[in-house]
Amino acid sequence: AGKASGKLVVPTHVQPVSALHPELSYFKSSMNPNGHNVSVDYSLTYDDKNLYIAAKVDDPHHIQRFKKDNIWRGDNLQFVFADSPAAPADARSMETPLKSYTEGHNYSVALTPRGTEIVKYHTRLGTRAKAEVVRKDNQTYYNITVPRSEINALPGKPLYFNFVVFDNNSKTANAAPYWLDMDDGLAGNRDNGALPLVVFE
Repeated sequence: AGKASGKLVVPTHVQPVSALHPELSYFKSSMNPNGHNVSVDYSLTYDDKNLYIAAKVDDPHHIQRFKKDNIWRGDNLQFVFADSPAAPADARSMETPLKSYTEGHNYSVALTPRGTEIVKYHTRLGTRAKAEVVRKDNQTYYNITVPRSEINALPGKPLYFNFVVFDNNSKTANAAPYWLDMDDGLAGNRDNGALPLVVFE
């Protein structure tokens, strides 16, 4: 078994950076003294059967009014595992097929009015991954279990992983105006060539 953990904070992990402009009032500032800076404490652990993602999101306003494949538009946690490397963007030709650097296992997990929902995109097979999301004291707790066999996480094999937390505090906006991400390659510009490398023993 192994474990990695960390914290996503404002402004370091906010994307797009344009969301940091004080006049937008998404975060606490001199122009918005009563604002709130969302943060995410997370851990990634594993054993011989599963990978486990846990996250605590400090967010006083949980808004998720979407369904099925569209839950990424509201408050949710999205993550991806890719099991094949991709050349960096500046090393590709115009003929490089999109599929060659966007293939992977891409999921969204959200607490909706119907309870916890998990979606795996671009597959007709569904998913064996499990999730539980709960709200307590202005915080959202995510606990996600992904079978290693579903994402081809063989011992010692390199994988590429990232996750993001979307924050949509609007009751009318069609998508979250910003997110906090561990690294590049998932939200904003899906690209396996930018995903961090991880190895599970």
